[in-house]
Amino acid sequence: MKKNFLVVDKRTTFSLISWILILLGLYLTSLYSYLLFHSLAEMFSIVVACGIFMLAWNVRRFLDHTYLLFLGVAYLFIGGLDMLHTLAYKGMGVFQAYNTNLPTQLWIAARYEESLSLFIALFFIRRKLKLNMLFFSYALATSLLLGSIFYWELFPICFIEGVGLTGFKKVSEYAICLILLAAVAMLYRKRREFDGSVLRLLIASVTLTIVAELSFTFYMHAYGFSNLIGHFFKIISFYLIYKAVIETGLARPYTLLFRNLKRSEEALQQAHDELEQRVEERTAQLRQEIKDRKRVEKALRESKNQLHHLSSQLLSAQENERKSVAQDLHDSIGQTLAAIKFGTERTLAQLEKKAPKKIIDPLESVVSMIQNAIQEVRRIQTNLRPPTLDDLGIVATISWFCREFQTIYSGIRIQQRVDVHESEVPDPLKTIIYRVMQEALSNIAKHSKADRVFLSLEKAGGKIKLAIEDNGIGLEEKPSPQSSERGIGLSSMRERVELSGGSFTIEPAPGRGTLIRAAWPEIEGIGVFDLTKEVPRASG
Repeated sequence: MKKNFLVVDKRTTFSLISWILILLGLYLTSLYSYLLFHSLAEMFSIVVACGIFMLAWNVRRFLDHTYLLFLGVAYLFIGGLDMLHTLAYKGMGVFQAYNTNLPTQLWIAARYEESLSLFIALFFIRRKLKLNMLFFSYALATSLLLGSIFYWELFPICFIEGVGLTGFKKVSEYAICLILLAAVAMLYRKRREFDGSVLRLLIASVTLTIVAELSFTFYMHAYGFSNLIGHFFKIISFYLIYKAVIETGLARPYTLLFRNLKRSEEALQQAHDELEQRVEERTAQLRQEIKDRKRVEKALRESKNQLHHLSSQLLSAQENERKSVAQDLHDSIGQTLAAIKFGTERTLAQLEKKAPKKIIDPLESVVSMIQNAIQEVRRIQTNLRPPTLDDLGIVATISWFCREFQTIYSGIRIQQRVDVHESEVPDPLKTIIYRVMQEALSNIAKHSKADRVFLSLEKAGGKIKLAIEDNGIGLEEKPSPQSSERGIGLSSMRERVELSGGSFTIEPAPGRGTLIRAAWPEIEGIGVFDLTKEVPRASG
């Protein structure tokens, strides 16, 4: 517990120092060229907006509710308005026939669209969303806003040179703040629909957006100090929504994208527990009411078979879901992040020709964030299901996993002996062997204090045998929080092995280590390793 606290504290300190340095760098950038600072600040928000859209779009088939998809489409158009605002900013020279009023109008248009989207999206959490209609609505609304600014010139004046902000602009900022406050209230009202950490990040992001909008009611010229402060708050606000949507969606997809699926698994587990309790109650009733012992034994066997079937289906569904999610992470999100990284690096290369390297350091940090996200996707994919298991088989996977384990836990050396051909191990059993090995080595690293491990997989006596032995402290006689956690892992291994028709034993030797054995009978032609069927139990 103390170690985890220190890790979290170090991460928090590092993040705080990083943000101080980034904001200081941006401030120094503003002193050199406010126009460059403004472009970097807006570019960050545009990249985040596009990232939200790409994440939501690529996982739209798997989303439990449509709140994220609604926001993804909305932020695509909001990012477009922010891009026009950046190009129209005073000094950019893109729209030469216009003055400071144009970027101010585009800013107000984008913020109205953002605040209304954050509020309206909450009404679509449990409603079916028609994507074509949503895209058409945002395209129409954005086109009307741009037409009123550029073509019809009906959009109210927001800034007068030499005077400052108009009354309409200030009133609009306050109106936008009220809409955002309503969005915060609605978020809290629907808090049961969100994970706690995601909810806090969303509320913090919207709150900082309100602070940013209030800052934009004071400046007298485009390069004013309150304008600078407002952009700082906007950067942090978009970073928080990045943390809530993009980072959480990649690192912990069950928290954001598949929250209802996680609830379903928990409900299934609860049903499993309730069924076990009913079996126990029914067993007690049968023992009291029925005197023919054979009828009692038959009822017990039927109940046990039901539990076996339910547990088998649960394990099979978990493995299939792991494989599907890992494949989707690789095919969609991983490739999308690579495309974002390529585009950002190309933009960075173009900026390097116009400004010193120290000016574009903040943008390089965005590239670093994207690279970290790519690495995190790969790590999550591997944890869900290593590609080598499906591509090369269990023999290669054992070698790969042992190398990776020793890289992470350099103080533990693994001696392995694999004396079985790949074709001799049925495909479903390969997954079970891998999961048992993964859980066993994880327990050794966390609890055993061992520095050597011996792992063997062999075919002998008509059985496929797995053995994992360490030289650690062995199993504790008195349970502790740590030993309780280890016990859960041992129960998980035992359940997997026995459901697949095998036998599982553990031999504690206090002060000398622990030996785990699993064995499966080699029976051909009857599908012994099919988890959805009743299977024979192996002896010893």
